[in-house]
Amino acid sequence: MEFDASRAWNDALANVGAKRDLLLPIAGVFLLLPALATSYLFSDFQGAAMTDPARASKMLEGMMGTFFAVMLVTMLMQMIGNMALMKLLHDNDRPTVGEAIKHALSCLPTLIGAMLLVYVTMFVAMFAVVLIVAAVAGGTGGAAIAVVILLPLMVAMIYAMIRLSLTMPVAVIDGERNPIGALQRSWRMTDGFVGRLLLFFALLFVVYMIVSVLISSIAGALVGITVGLGALGMLLIGIVSGAIGAVFGVLFAAVVVEVHRQLGGASTTTVSATFD
Repeated sequence: MEFDASRAWNDALANVGAKRDLLLPIAGVFLLLPALATSYLFSDFQGAAMTDPARASKMLEGMMGTFFAVMLVTMLMQMIGNMALMKLLHDNDRPTVGEAIKHALSCLPTLIGAMLLVYVTMFVAMFAVVLIVAAVAGGTGGAAIAVVILLPLMVAMIYAMIRLSLTMPVAVIDGERNPIGALQRSWRMTDGFVGRLLLFFALLFVVYMIVSVLISSIAGALVGITVGLGALGMLLIGIVSGAIGAVFGVLFAAVVVEVHRQLGGASTTTVSATFD
């Protein structure tokens, strides 16, 4: 079992191209639409943040409940969308969009459970580190001690994120419904490939950030010149940013599927059959 980043990327692009008619509705409803809804609901706040930070701070105080509710719904929709995309991208029998969404919904409790386990563990670890820093530092040299202790923790968190990066496809593709079992299988599959996966995912993230910042900056400049950076302007910028995020969301889902396919031991025949 080996990992070939170049082949994973090429297979992901080919897979997206072959199934784009099925992927577009999912990406539009579950990735793009939540981004547009968020931009619409908070366009006034985003515009104020760009032009009047003091006013934006006061606005935020009055909308914290709404903000967290919208973020929660957005996160859930994106999780469902990503799982439906993975179902469509992996299966060679081309399930319908409805079947993919239904399958994603059946996997949702597993993914939520896995996320809660990871987040609770991370919170406990960080809380323990804070207590250790407070006890050791005493008052002098606290910043230096904090860096010495927190840096290894950050490295450990990144390491854990890579090892658990296949949890979603394990639930969607392998059918693992036990959250702990999904985390354990992802951990086993990524054993020995952390460095290459980290480099691969980091490269994808850097490319996404460069493209996103470049296009959003151009869009922001054009919007600022034409309609200004008010509510309408921020909504238009949000549409552009949402579209970029949806495109990269589909590509990343395809990449993760191909990583899972390779590390799961799929044969070359099985992979090539995807595009026949």
